[in-house]
This record gives sequence, structure tokens and C-alpha cells, in this order.
Amino acid sequence: LSDNSKKLTSIKVKENLYYTTLNLMSSKDAIEKFMQNIKMSEDESDIEPEWAKDINILDDVVVKQNINKIENKIEELEIKKNIENKKINENKRIKSILYQTDKSLQNIIIQILNEMLEYEDNEFVDKMEEDYKIKKDKITFIIETKGLSRNIKGEDISKTSNHVEIYLDELEEQGITENVKGIYIVATQRNKKVEDREKTPDRQIKIAKRDNILIIRTEQLLEILEDFRNKKTSTEDIIRIFTEQIGELKYEKR
Repeated sequence: LSDNSKKLTSIKVKENLYYTTLNLMSSKDAIEKFMQNIKMSEDESDIEPEWAKDINILDDVVVKQNINKIENKIEELEIKKNIENKKINENKRIKSILYQTDKSLQNIIIQILNEMLEYEDNEFVDKMEEDYKIKKDKITFIIETKGLSRNIKGEDISKTSNHVEIYLDELEEQGITENVKGIYIVATQRNKKVEDREKTPDRQIKIAKRDNILIIRTEQLLEILEDFRNKKTSTEDIIRIFTEQIGELKYEKR
């Protein structure tokens, strides 16, 4: 209201937005008075002095202690939340083998195999042949990984077989004999939902059986990893399955 006419001179449109007919540019005092009236600034008498903050009355001490406990609890919960978020992000990274390809797929599968088979080879060099090699319990696994937008073809199995033969040729040149098994780990039809992906064609399974190759789809590998972490299967069981099975992996989640 105007001090003189008592008529409405300003209206609030929304938070911190006002329309006014007052001439606020007439003086600094006019601006300050207007801001005080709409509560956008504080009168000096409303400002708490620093020394007043140290005076406790009534239940101030108890309330401040309660606030401190709540803030400490919030901090503890934030720490726990961050830990859980890291776990979720790591799970997402591992789950990405369902749709990844190339080096990203290869690196995560190597991590999973190392964990489940209790194996590590920091000296392995990718010579553009096999993607990984695991020597374990009198058997050597030659690992090929692939992310496909289509279903598995015979040439995919043959590539794994070829890597096995290259390794066997190297052993023969050195006069070494090893029990060698090819494993083809594939994210097939990776752009589709897992439940919408077609089964591996029978012809490709027959080729794998003929060439002593085991096909493992990445969704199957995740099932084995879950059982391993939940202690429903062991490294020894997994090695036995990888060694004995050929064609496409048959695994019942436990």
C-alpha cells in the first residue's frame, strides 16, 4: 500500500516476482523499503548476532544433539549408498557381455573366466589369434569371444577350430603334447532381448561337436557366474563341464 493514499501499489505475481507502480528509482531508501516490505531483505533488527548463536535455552542442547546425530546418520547412509552404487555399476559392466563386442566383450569375459577358474595370466599377449588361453588341470582352453548381431554361422565355429589347430602346430614344433579344447563364447543376436534370441542352429552345433568345440552363449556364462558367486558350483565343476562337453553348453542354473 502507498503510505499516503493507502491504495494497492504492488502485487505478487509469483515467488520473488512483483509488479509495482511505485517509482523505486527515486532513491536508494525507496528500494530498500520496498524490499523490506516484501520480505526480500532483512531489517537489521531481524538479523541474529553471532554471539546469540552460543546461547542455549529450553531444549536447544538436546535438539542440537539430535540434529548432529541425524547428520551423522545421513553421512553414514551416503557412504553405504555409494558402496551399493559401485556394486550396481560393476554388475552393469559384467551384464554388458549380453550385448558387447570386440575388446570390451573380450576383456570382461577374461575377467569372468579368471574369477571362476581361479586363473590369471598377466603375460598373455593377444597375437590376433585366440582371444585368451587358459592352462588348467592338465587341459588348455583356447578361448574365442565374439559379439554378433546375427545368429551363429559355421564359419564362426571354424575360426575357433582354426585357432586350436594353430596352437597345436606350435606345440608340435616344440615337441610338446597337451590336451587342448576350443571354447567359443558368443553374444549372439546381441541387439535383441535375451528371450527373443533364436536358438543356435543344429548344423552349427554339429560342427562344434565334430571339431571338439564348446559353444557358450554369454547368457549361459552369466548363469554359471551367479552360481559360482553363490557357492552353488565350484571351479572344479566348471573345469569339468568345460572339459567334457562339446557342441552347445548344457547347463541348468542351480
